[in-house]
Amino acid sequence: MSDIDCDNFLRELLRQIQRWQMFVPDEGWLLAVSGGCDSMAMLGGLVMLRESGVLKFSSLHVGHLDHQLRGCESDEDVEFVRRQAQKLGLEATIGSIDVAGVAKEKGQSIELTARRERYRFLCETARTCGCSKIALAHNADDNVETILHRIIRGTGIRGLAGIPAVRQLSETGLCAGESSGSGQSDLKLVRPLLSLRRGEIEEFLQRHNIKYRLDRSNLSYAHTRNRIRHELLPVLEDKYNPEIREAIGQLGQIAGDFSAILSREGRADLEKLMLKQEDDCLVIDAAAFAGRSRIQQAEIIYQAMETLQVPQQRIGFKQITAILALAEGGDQRRNVIQLPYGLKVGRTESELRIYTTASEHDSDSTASIDKLPLRIPGITDLGRGCFRIDPRDQSCRCARSLQAEIFSGGQELLKTFQLEKTDGEEMFDMDQIELPLLLRRRRQGDKFWPLGAPAQKKLGNFFTDLKTPLETRELVSLVCDEQGIAWVMGLRIAEGLKVTSATRRILKLTVQ
Repeated sequence: MSDIDCDNFLRELLRQIQRWQMFVPDEGWLLAVSGGCDSMAMLGGLVMLRESGVLKFSSLHVGHLDHQLRGCESDEDVEFVRRQAQKLGLEATIGSIDVAGVAKEKGQSIELTARRERYRFLCETARTCGCSKIALAHNADDNVETILHRIIRGTGIRGLAGIPAVRQLSETGLCAGESSGSGQSDLKLVRPLLSLRRGEIEEFLQRHNIKYRLDRSNLSYAHTRNRIRHELLPVLEDKYNPEIREAIGQLGQIAGDFSAILSREGRADLEKLMLKQEDDCLVIDAAAFAGRSRIQQAEIIYQAMETLQVPQQRIGFKQITAILALAEGGDQRRNVIQLPYGLKVGRTESELRIYTTASEHDSDSTASIDKLPLRIPGITDLGRGCFRIDPRDQSCRCARSLQAEIFSGGQELLKTFQLEKTDGEEMFDMDQIELPLLLRRRRQGDKFWPLGAPAQKKLGNFFTDLKTPLETRELVSLVCDEQGIAWVMGLRIAEGLKVTSATRRILKLTVQ
């Protein structure tokens, strides 16, 4: 114990594990190791705690997924993790997947696809290796950045709680479709570094001469989280509060405690109010639901979505408010509303029905979208009837929301962005755009100057060159500024709006 008492990192690591009751004697842990600073510190620290006899693991197993996003650097990460596990006498499972290819196929962002595939890999590996816990290396600074990111985008009590220290894997909805017969409900995610700052982690690595890999994508300003880390937080520390990270972390702790109470009460309320439950549908007593306070009602809805394993990334204040308005009969024009991820909520005099639909296309999904203003910056809910084109087969894909971000930069960001971008992401020279930006359908006589083309051409000729089917041409959405078409969504941006060496501000649009 003396070594642990003398090492601040090991002492805090053990305290975090004990505080959140992460460890059960003689159980196996799967360690998610990228090779980076945080995961290598977690790996080294847990091995030291095991060797000291304080934590008696039945096994520590290393898991690493190659996302195939960084070429030779990804290959070098794989070999590094493999060698480090071998030196420590640990078994390692290495997986590999073309995240960019999967993202394009599913029409998702690189970030979301990487996260889902990583969790799926870890879930399968943990079951195969007989591990009951999956350890992730998120730290205190990651938590602060997450909370701040959510505040910027808009969040509630749940979002302010930040990253949970312990979470049941089934609650994430990221391993949906996996066999539940092999203990999915018992598999937990644990984050033993969540109370440690990045500086403390780096000191531990240096003190024990532990090597790690540097992921250059963490330096790219093309990602919102990186801009929060390298731009926003330093400004807040310098100009407003030198202890801003501690303040935001404290806010997260308070919100987390409050959220835990709400969740417990919400689960109990849902069980009391539920009239019927099926795999894709919950029926709630409408009269009893109306008797609860608004914050209780909102939590009941969240618990219903968790029960149905509906992702909640795009279910926020606006959507919950719409559900509550429907439940109290505030919108007399309709008794069913459609929400992201195929979620629907219906109301009758006696029942509130929450259910999921298999099809993305609703009966009125082809309703016309014309002159829909886009929030710049911000997130615009596109509702129904918005489509982008899949360039591989020229088919239409539903688009539910569009996020616009503005940041400083130029061509130096393009290389990283182009390696990772999907069909639903594009960058523009912000200073060449004449606002407002609108979303609309094709019109007679539309002209477009496609990126890389020698001159402007009729939009119809552009589609003909690409062999775009007639039905797709009529459905695809166009992002337009005052000069004309800026982006044929999924296909091409306008030549005059491309990022160049003279670019100072970048507009990044992401469609989900």
